[in-house]
Amino acid sequence: MAARGDHPTGVDLPPVDLPALARAYGGHGVHADSPEALAEALRLALTTPGPTLITVPEESS
Repeated sequence: MAARGDHPTGVDLPPVDLPALARAYGGHGVHADSPEALAEALRLALTTPGPTLITVPEESS
């Protein structure tokens, strides 16, 4: 949009809490912000019935 000279509209949205959304739909959702937290989230996901959504933050350089 900006490259065409248009005013950006409806594209600067706040981040979505995906784990909360997964829980709202009856699944399980967790945020893993460390390797240890990811290992624990995977362990729990594999032993919990139903879908599990695990978010992992991007590494910024």
